[in-house]
Amino acid sequence: MTPIDPTPWNAFLTDIAAAKAELGAPDLVWYRGHSSLKYLLIPTLMRISGAVAKEKALFELYSQWSPQMIEFDRSSHRSEWDDLYDMQHFGIPTRLLDWTEVLGVSVFFAMLGPDDEDSAIFLLNPIALNMKSGRGGLIGHSEFSYSDVYGGKSAFVPATPLALSPKHRNHRLAAQRGRFTAHGVDTRPIDVVTPECVQRVILRKDAKPAARQFLDHAGINAYTIFPDVTGVAPFIRSLVGL
Repeated sequence: MTPIDPTPWNAFLTDIAAAKAELGAPDLVWYRGHSSLKYLLIPTLMRISGAVAKEKALFELYSQWSPQMIEFDRSSHRSEWDDLYDMQHFGIPTRLLDWTEVLGVSVFFAMLGPDDEDSAIFLLNPIALNMKSGRGGLIGHSEFSYSDVYGGKSAFVPATPLALSPKHRNHRLAAQRGRFTAHGVDTRPIDVVTPECVQRVILRKDAKPAARQFLDHAGINAYTIFPDVTGVAPFIRSLVGL
């Protein structure tokens, strides 16, 4: 087995620590991994031309049809936000961006791209982000209505993104220690709208062999990230070396 040089990976971890310091060393930091340096902190809804104008229709159609096809946990009351989180989970365009509380999870997603290209890890101070909208702390699913705020029924429409703390109602969200930001009126990337709340660290291609070793030692793989059939298939392939 070819020895792996830990130096680039150690430099990456040093850069992560420096990025946290730049954010003011907050107690809570969220992470997001991008497999390409070209990708921006913009939700899918705002990457597709004309999709924002169809946001209400997307949400109403999903809310109408999903109960017929998906067995939801009805042990407690669901909110509109829960439907929106599921829309994001199933690949329907939303104004949400996925984040995680776990650095290793973000590294997993950053490693989904080619090994011969640099990737990126974004760090977010979610409390500082919400303070930009005059709110304190994280926002729970019951604090305000999604359709009221983003469906034109409320006078309050945040200009800057909001940091949301969802209930973990599906296995993927729980496995990934998932969190979300919801874009507001300003559709630019979060790091452009509120640069003081975000830092970017490059995961350089020469650090990727050690990063892959780290994920293996930490038990972070396709099955732990996607604990369903979608995840078990690539995990089985990796076990047999395919």
